[in-house]
Amino acid sequence: MQAVQRIQIIRGAGALQYGPQFGGMINYVMKDGNNFRKPLQLECNQTVGSFGLLNTFVGIGGKGKKGYYYTFYDRRSADGYRNNSQYQTQTMYGSATYFLSRKTTLTADYMRYDMQSQQPGGITDNELYNGVGATLSHRSRNWFSTPWNTVNIKINHEISQTSRIQLLLFGMSATRHSVGNINSILVPDTINKLTGQFIPRDLSTDKYKNMGAELSYLKHYRIAGVRQTISTGLRIFNGQTQRFQKGVGSTGIDANFTTALPFPVELKFNTMNFAWFAEQIIRINSRLIVIPGARLESIQSTVNGRLGFASTGEAIPVQANPFHRKFLLGGLSAEYHLKNGFELYGNVTQNYRPALFSDLQAMPSTEQIDPNLKDATGSNNDLGMRGSKGKWLYFDASVFVLHYNNRIGRITRLNDQGTAVTVKTNVGNSVSTGVEGILDIDWVKKIKPSSNWGLPIYVSYALTNAKYGDYNITSKNSAGKYETLNLKGNWVENAPRHILRAGMGFQLKSKSNPARNIINQIQWSYVSGCYSDANNTVIPLSNGVNGFIPEYHIFDWNTTLSVSQKVQIKLSVNNLLNRKYFTRRSGGYPGPGLLPSDGRSILCSVNISL
Repeated sequence: MQAVQRIQIIRGAGALQYGPQFGGMINYVMKDGNNFRKPLQLECNQTVGSFGLLNTFVGIGGKGKKGYYYTFYDRRSADGYRNNSQYQTQTMYGSATYFLSRKTTLTADYMRYDMQSQQPGGITDNELYNGVGATLSHRSRNWFSTPWNTVNIKINHEISQTSRIQLLLFGMSATRHSVGNINSILVPDTINKLTGQFIPRDLSTDKYKNMGAELSYLKHYRIAGVRQTISTGLRIFNGQTQRFQKGVGSTGIDANFTTALPFPVELKFNTMNFAWFAEQIIRINSRLIVIPGARLESIQSTVNGRLGFASTGEAIPVQANPFHRKFLLGGLSAEYHLKNGFELYGNVTQNYRPALFSDLQAMPSTEQIDPNLKDATGSNNDLGMRGSKGKWLYFDASVFVLHYNNRIGRITRLNDQGTAVTVKTNVGNSVSTGVEGILDIDWVKKIKPSSNWGLPIYVSYALTNAKYGDYNITSKNSAGKYETLNLKGNWVENAPRHILRAGMGFQLKSKSNPARNIINQIQWSYVSGCYSDANNTVIPLSNGVNGFIPEYHIFDWNTTLSVSQKVQIKLSVNNLLNRKYFTRRSGGYPGPGLLPSDGRSILCSVNISL
């Protein structure tokens, strides 16, 4: 986060420029040196903390007559809160922008990310609350690694004072490794007395090769003296994934991602995507803005390879047909600015979630893909009001409705030969409704805006009612026969109904040196309970995979002391009261089982800017 310049949240019609996903987009804009004032500036941040945390960050950037640049190196390592949860990461990043001419700029950036972590696996509810606690681990041989490379090249040309064109070229080369014992946590991972070794671990590897290009155009123009803006563009993307699964890993305990035998599962996925998008800002008058948007996509997905070996040694080919689809999405946003500086806003956006690679592969004789399988579709709609007053008030409140249709899942039924077959198909719909709001207020700044101290108080709250309209599952009845049940009215899993965060801060600036100040803040977070599966299972299973996820509330505290414009010292305590809680159950990686959250941790960091 030290290298993030700002965070953008884009919803409504504008989000269709970036993709068809539900909920819009969160964009982390990296530093590039454009806001630097000197040819050479240095940023150093050193953090130490509980459980062996050590984080070193060094950033260098600058700005000159011919362009600007920024690069950083970040290394982080820790033993982790739980046993067998050590990790280390290294990130290298570089960005440079060159002024080819007064109207044309060329920007290139590259990032290399390496992460290796030990996965402690899951535990049971009884162990968390009545046993050793959240630090317990049943797995010491599970590891995960992700070497990652991304590159972007951007050419921006100002055609005139009212129009510009931009070309973006991007690519990624990455690998994902995981090795470990993924059996139920009820099965101990112990040394076999006959062989004197652990059992061989399960090994999986994914290799990713993605590339694409995007050409966009923006134009400002006037109608009846009122300024209007249109933006449109074309995007092409090709993604290849090679998936190797069920490999026979080593019997050791280290992070060994090699195998001497062929992977039984070896698949190659390919996606070709073409997209056109457009957004029009229509300013009706000085107060009312209407923004329609559209996105047209064409997606073709293919998969080939094998799902294993037969007893004869022959490869079992994957059964999948090319999946080609086209769709058009629309969106409409509007803003109305009131006289008091507040504004009303609303968004209506169609959304789309394509079938995943895993939805397009099936095991012969035991699994089938519905030939009429559809991608998930829906819409995201909200209506709200937001505004601010000086430095003492900010608020945003809205109501929302999220429709999610054609959820993809599995149903087991008997075929014509009386054999149980799992069918991947569209199993149901869900609707989420609710309200969201945030209020940030400082009465000290209202009474005396020039005061050198402040007492900000904030509250954010979300109420979500997420329920299935239709959701079909398969179960065996008392006669041992399969039957399909509809879970209409059940709560959507992992969707807590209440999320509340409230905090209070204290800010004090030195009268003699405005650069010297202190910011102190404490925050209380409350999240209500939720279900971990569509069946709404309440009583936890003995293996911790399914069951209710209880409510929790925690306190966090942090303080920042700015010694000068160049030196800052930060101290924070997360989970101040050392609460035992968890937010997730896992049926597979990185569990299986209940995944406990961290207990109390203390962090201290020093930041120096030169």
